[in-house]
Amino acid sequence: YACVATSGDTGDDSALTPGDTSDDTPGDSGADTGPPAELTVSWSVAAVDGLTLAAHATVTANAPLEVAVQVVDPTGFPLRTAWTAAANEQVVSVLGLRAHTEYRLRPLYREADGTLGAGDWLPFTTGAVPSTISGKEFTAPEGAVGDEGVTLFAPSPVAGSGTTPYVLGVDGQGQLVYYYDDPALSDTLIANRNVRVLTTGELAVVLEGGFRTFWPTGATTLEISRPYLHHDAVVMPSGNVLGLVYEDRELVDDLTGETVTVRGDDVIEVTPDNELVWKWSSFDHLDPTRVGEGFVAGENDTVFDWTHANALDYDPDTDRVLVSMRNQNWVVVVDHATGEVLDLLGAEGTRELGGAEWFHLQHGAEFVDGGITVFDNGLDDGSDSRALRYAVADGSGTIDEIWSYDVGFYARTMGEVDALSDGSYLVTVGTADVSGTDASEQRGFVRLDAVGKVAWELNIAQEGRFEIFRAERVHWLVELSAEEAAIP
Repeated sequence: YACVATSGDTGDDSALTPGDTSDDTPGDSGADTGPPAELTVSWSVAAVDGLTLAAHATVTANAPLEVAVQVVDPTGFPLRTAWTAAANEQVVSVLGLRAHTEYRLRPLYREADGTLGAGDWLPFTTGAVPSTISGKEFTAPEGAVGDEGVTLFAPSPVAGSGTTPYVLGVDGQGQLVYYYDDPALSDTLIANRNVRVLTTGELAVVLEGGFRTFWPTGATTLEISRPYLHHDAVVMPSGNVLGLVYEDRELVDDLTGETVTVRGDDVIEVTPDNELVWKWSSFDHLDPTRVGEGFVAGENDTVFDWTHANALDYDPDTDRVLVSMRNQNWVVVVDHATGEVLDLLGAEGTRELGGAEWFHLQHGAEFVDGGITVFDNGLDDGSDSRALRYAVADGSGTIDEIWSYDVGFYARTMGEVDALSDGSYLVTVGTADVSGTDASEQRGFVRLDAVGKVAWELNIAQEGRFEIFRAERVHWLVELSAEEAAIP
């Protein structure tokens, strides 16, 4: 075997040790096939344009190999990227690195017969973070248990607080390890930014009147533009995009006889070419005269904010769409095929909730196996906000609360609950008070086990004001297996 590191000071000049060739003699086949071709592997590492906390590793071989990149930080702790599919040449993105830090990298590879090998070490030093992140502090509480993976979120700047990158990522110790900062996206007024992680590994963000997907290293893969698109959008397995859009209608107030502008919400489905192929309107399926409990319209509003949808989800197994309507205190479940409302989950809805309190003015609702999760912001009545999970069975007129977590204070707006694959939950607490009181510094994240015990939490402070709508978890770097760690 031969391996060549094509740039940088390796820190370890030894090539791979040649394999034991004593068993390579061809069997008795009646022909001399000659010795097997020597495997050659070369690689290089380079910085990523526009992202100082990442690297691109290019690995080239004369035979198809599965490849991962091993990463060792100054503490000596070894991690690796995910394994790729076999190919002769490939570029591996190394993500989730801290600023101003020197790492050692090397390629790991797996041959067709399962043999593992490794290339030479190369150093890689990350750069500084953008100036737009200065003043932000990401601190895990003293004594908190470290957390694996990266927590991604899209900070929403409050009007007048200045610009901030569209997506940030922090590791389990609260250190910044990712940012997405397109200079063209410099709005300071949007207060509903969110980020999603797609099954392909791409990230997705809602823009002002649009939607974008991109690789974490920055390359845009899809962008659509739709007037009045807001809060949330999801990519369907077909590649089409479901998104929330505003719809205003002039209606007559039965009590006063005056004509008022009522704002509802539609769900639209568009193709990657921005063609509208499906639409569901709240006006066509719900009562526009109904006002949800706890909703108070602003004194100077010219538009009555009737539904205020703030979350959207799609279940491909049942072809159902979920819409969280904050000002109705409802999570609405819609049959995508027919447009029929299948469920109105919440007070005065289609199901009875036994032995628990309904959510109010909620955020971040989404489907989970056999039910939904929802962040219950609650009413400003002295009660704390809650993270909730419900079981919702078809053919039943009831709904059951099966898990809850009291966040310890009233979180006025935003927030989300993610049920993670390992049975734990990630709770995002968006903001406690937009006026900027001390309580607002409690915004951040909490990860809990299935019985509600806190495993990790992170509070976030900043010089300029911002809020956090929702968060996602990714594992760009994972621990090596015992077999991988034994590679010389």
